[in-house]
Amino acid sequence: MQDQSNKKKSYLIFLRVLFLLIAVSAFSNASAGKIIWPDLKKVAHVKGRAANKHDLNHHRAAFVLKLKGVPAGVPIKIKVPQYAIHTDQATGEQTPIVIIQAEHIDKFIAYGYINILTGKIQVTYPEEIQLLGTKKPSIQKLRSLN
Repeated sequence: MQDQSNKKKSYLIFLRVLFLLIAVSAFSNASAGKIIWPDLKKVAHVKGRAANKHDLNHHRAAFVLKLKGVPAGVPIKIKVPQYAIHTDQATGEQTPIVIIQAEHIDKFIAYGYINILTGKIQVTYPEEIQLLGTKKPSIQKLRSLN
């Protein structure tokens, strides 16, 4: 009698563990493949001119390039805003982003972007960016980047 009770308890524990593994797997697959790209028409950004302090305060820019205290960034001729992938050179981690600003002073080039996963506005450099254009990226396109 005791032996059947132990078998039943073991079986119930096995079912619970199996259920938890299935639930965790389903959750991680759903969250990993589900990037919600924003509508670019609704993304605040700066294009065609140097960003200023007002743009920073209104979350349209990530930085202001200055020379002698005066905004002096020159816009880079790319479509802004646009979707992109940021690859951290130190860790290799890839993050979906939206470019909101692209400027240079001489050979110094910088991009301002919004991290899609966190909403943070950050700065990076061309080496860490893969531009994806203005159409929402497909899952197949993202998989081909890896």
